[in-house]
Amino acid sequence: MGGPLNARWRLFPQDPRGRQRLALTLGVSPVAAQVLINRGLRDEASARAFLDARSAEPSSPFDLPGMDQTVERMVRAVRERTPVIVYGDYDADGVTATAILVRALRRAGGTVDFYVPDRQAEGYGLHTAAVARLAMRAGLLVAVDCGIAACDAADVARSAGLDLIVLDHHMPQGALPSAYALVNPKISGSATDYCAAGLAWQAARGTLAAMGLGDGARDLLELAALGTVADAVELLRDNRVIVARGIGQLERSAIPGVRALIEVAELRSPFGARDLSHGLAPRLNAAGRLAHAAMAVRLLISDDPAEVKTIAKDLDRLNAERRALCGQVLADAIEDIETQGLAASPAIVLAREGWHQGVVGIVASQIVDRYYRPAVLIAVREGVGKGSARSIPPLHLVDALARASSALDAFGGHAMAAGLSVQADAIPRFRSAFVESVAGALTAEDLEPVTEVDAEITLEQVTLELAGEVARLAPFGAGNPQPVFLSRGLRAAGTRMVGSGAHLRLVVSDGARTADAIGFRLGDLAELLAFTQARIDLTYSVEVDQWREGQSVQMVVERLWTPDVDPTAVTADAGLLLARLFDRAGEYLDVRHHEIDEAPAFHTKVVGVTFEGRQGLLAEVRTGERLRLVREPANPRDPHAIKVCLPDGRQLGFLRATLAARLAPAIDAGARYAATAAALTGGGERAQGLNIFVEREAVWGGEAGLTGEVAARPPAGADFAGWIAARLGRGRPLHEVHRQTVEMIRAGRRVAVRLGPGRGLLAVVASVSAALITGGSGPVAVVLPRACEADACARALGPWLRGIGVRTRAVHGALSATPRSRVDGAFRRREVDLLVASASWMLASGPDAGAVIVIVDDVSPADDLRALAGRYGDRVRLVAGPASHDRMRLAAATLAVERLELPSGPRTHLRVTDHRGAAGMALSDLTHLRPEKVLVLVSGAAAAVDVGRRLRQDAPASADRIAYYHDGLPAALRRTIEDLYGAGAIQVLVVGSLLVPPGAPPDIARAVALGLLPTRMLGGEALGAAGAGGQGAILDLRYGREALDAAAAVLDRRHPPREALVQCYHYLKDRGRRGSWVWPPGDREESALASLPIDTLSAALEIFVEAGVITAEGGGEGAVRYTVTDPAGRADLDRSLRYREGTRERAAWTDLRAWAEGPAATILADLARA
Repeated sequence: MGGPLNARWRLFPQDPRGRQRLALTLGVSPVAAQVLINRGLRDEASARAFLDARSAEPSSPFDLPGMDQTVERMVRAVRERTPVIVYGDYDADGVTATAILVRALRRAGGTVDFYVPDRQAEGYGLHTAAVARLAMRAGLLVAVDCGIAACDAADVARSAGLDLIVLDHHMPQGALPSAYALVNPKISGSATDYCAAGLAWQAARGTLAAMGLGDGARDLLELAALGTVADAVELLRDNRVIVARGIGQLERSAIPGVRALIEVAELRSPFGARDLSHGLAPRLNAAGRLAHAAMAVRLLISDDPAEVKTIAKDLDRLNAERRALCGQVLADAIEDIETQGLAASPAIVLAREGWHQGVVGIVASQIVDRYYRPAVLIAVREGVGKGSARSIPPLHLVDALARASSALDAFGGHAMAAGLSVQADAIPRFRSAFVESVAGALTAEDLEPVTEVDAEITLEQVTLELAGEVARLAPFGAGNPQPVFLSRGLRAAGTRMVGSGAHLRLVVSDGARTADAIGFRLGDLAELLAFTQARIDLTYSVEVDQWREGQSVQMVVERLWTPDVDPTAVTADAGLLLARLFDRAGEYLDVRHHEIDEAPAFHTKVVGVTFEGRQGLLAEVRTGERLRLVREPANPRDPHAIKVCLPDGRQLGFLRATLAARLAPAIDAGARYAATAAALTGGGERAQGLNIFVEREAVWGGEAGLTGEVAARPPAGADFAGWIAARLGRGRPLHEVHRQTVEMIRAGRRVAVRLGPGRGLLAVVASVSAALITGGSGPVAVVLPRACEADACARALGPWLRGIGVRTRAVHGALSATPRSRVDGAFRRREVDLLVASASWMLASGPDAGAVIVIVDDVSPADDLRALAGRYGDRVRLVAGPASHDRMRLAAATLAVERLELPSGPRTHLRVTDHRGAAGMALSDLTHLRPEKVLVLVSGAAAAVDVGRRLRQDAPASADRIAYYHDGLPAALRRTIEDLYGAGAIQVLVVGSLLVPPGAPPDIARAVALGLLPTRMLGGEALGAAGAGGQGAILDLRYGREALDAAAAVLDRRHPPREALVQCYHYLKDRGRRGSWVWPPGDREESALASLPIDTLSAALEIFVEAGVITAEGGGEGAVRYTVTDPAGRADLDRSLRYREGTRERAAWTDLRAWAEGPAATILADLARA
């Protein structure tokens, strides 16, 4: 296979009328009918015969010229008790052919033995020395899978009075041997291109019938099927029947050796051709490659259970050794190709002393798969090279070798595979001749891999029914390849690396539906898809995926394209991204640029305009001119660099690094920005500068919200839950309770659902909000008990829901008056679709929401519920949260909604380890838990950066698998980190904020609590992500009193404690007697409030303004002039919304601290509850 991003596809000519007619006649889908037409089966009779191969009978053996004489001679040998020796070959085809004839002739009563040449000592073919020895103890020699070119050996047999029968399917290269009987489909022009096992089975079938044993060869069909698949002959006509029926017999195999081989290979029914080609055949081949093929024959002819069990285990061991040898030879071959620059050569010829002759053919196939070039690998020993060659479809390999044969001792084979012998000193001459031969036969286009596509279909057509119809077309192989389909314009909703990172599991989406996919050997694409969220085109086959609870359809990816993304034009290296993440962590902690990547437009200054002659270019710029923003991921100083260029590509400068750090992830993920020259500055003696206006353009899906309307709605008739999974859930299907909740809401019902920690509260809120907004019931208000929870949920939900164009904002009493008023106005003007608000603000302001979602926990005041019921009535559509049964029952009754009970019980697979208070405990052990995913929870963004850095320093070998995450990161960068974590490219993720459900993979095996989020609801949602997929998980408690005290200090800065308010109040009263004053003062060190943090003081002043203690007016240059209204009066702080918010958060903090310092068993029980 060529590189998955460098390939072409070619669609079979489509026949809409013909497929519709055939579909109606056969009762299949038009897609299946088109596949049949592509296979040349246009009429009902031929199509039915093809589909009914499992019940069809192969043609008569006597249709093959030479079979009459073959059967006659073998029958006579049995009746006359003439000793018979079956002379085979050492590959799986030769071994199975040998076993078929030995078993059949013994069943008929004959005296039979077998002989297989030693691959290393003798090599392939019917050898004169061996024939001379065998003539002394046999009267009939039956050569299978060899002999067509053995004229000298045939003469030796004739001279010794030994009758010779040749059953061979190889192409003759010259004169035919003088044999008693010769059967070769390539000479006779047989309709079926049998392999040796197929010929042997036909001979056995005819012989046993002639002996009066009727259908005595039926049980040998499975051996014929195994040889046929292993030798990669066309699976058409009789070959198709043989393989289809033979595979059908495997589940109840009558051959002990086959049963033993199935057991060691750990194969399970239903069996397919791949089980034979990748499970059984390699183990049979391993004997001839690394030991002697005779042991494989003995396995298949023995009826002794103990013997076959022992041999099967030996073959399994040899196969493991073979894989290891293949790995070493492949590594050597790739090294030679890359260092010698052979990847661009028309053909690849490699030779090394010490390579094992038995594996070079396998590795040659792997080289063809990787580089899409004809390949020859030669194992050299004692001056002689034994080689194996593999080809690509446009090149007939034997013909190409023939043109270079002057350098060879011998060669032979098929169009796609061949073997050869060559003297070591002739290898350079052969290499030149073979490359020249291939170059003359192939065009440049021939050397580009082409995927033949049967039909272009949509995800709606990827169904179990289609997979079932495709299965009827099996067995697949040469001549009947597995049908390949094309779907374009998809997105990778979710990715996960499997098989130690070699393979890629995907959930793909077309915006309305999702489908599961697996890409073998495509694991290296996980990072590209995580970084870009690029539109992808897939070619794939479909199959039924059997699992414990049932079955589903799975797409098996052949090739993947990213038509809109040049992989070289984006940063798609996880190691580079993580290094940048930590190097520029300060920029992501700087709140001044938060959310600029989500802003629809902004002004900025171009930097670097004084270098490399750019001042002269500025003179060409005109105000209002459109400019280009160009990513430069290869910039050695900054992989997030964004150039500002003239329309013709000449560079004017760069965006500031701090700004580029936020925009680059969005651009790599598909966002597009338009830049306009806003103003030229400077001039004269000063260097010129350039200010630009940058606008974010609306593009597919994720950018829809910029249009001011919800652009993404489910298609008419689409399954809404599936649409939500596709657009919001990264392809993961909704949990049944979530699905029920959404369906009830969409049906107009009002629901209360209790969700334990980590049970998907945010997923339910997002899904229900989407249902209400896309259904025309918006705008929606989500009401949370406390301000910090409104902030956290809005930051988590905003980028997530933006995928369907939902505009989300947070509002609460802890905001200053101006931003509160701005958000309130936007919501009332319908410029906000989803308002995430604190209960205190909601009740104080009473915005006109179309629908309301209320989140409750056990600390929520009951008065809130009554007030919300009175104000919003039946507009309250959903009540949800981690409340107890009693509290949820009260909430449901107060708000008059029906309760939806969870059928699931507590999560019994969770365990807890208690390391609280273990001062100085090392964290490096967390990096040794591979392949487990670890989530480390800390208190805030700065702590996430600090802990992440410590982990990377403690475990430098694992540094490229450790990242941090907080809600100050750009939304696109957060999504990339989430996807890398889900795919397994990141193993340890240190989080200082909520990780939304699509970003929290279900296979987190350990949640480590080094700190806590501000409330039990938020902390429970974060820690509850462990084991969400139902697997065992550990809750590792490692926080100490210091972490709790640090979290309390953060709360104090946000909401001043009582003692700070008292101190501030007395200062205000004293200061008020002396008139107004400006804040901040010129020299704060002289202030009586110098001991208080600036954040605390600012919050306290806002509280006193709201309480009417002081008034505020602008004081110039960012300062505020305050005046005390009544220096002698008393302060009623409950008049302040911010104060009330603080009171609530302090109550929640007190509850959290008591919980966090309580028994570990209690914490576990709380996090594990339903």
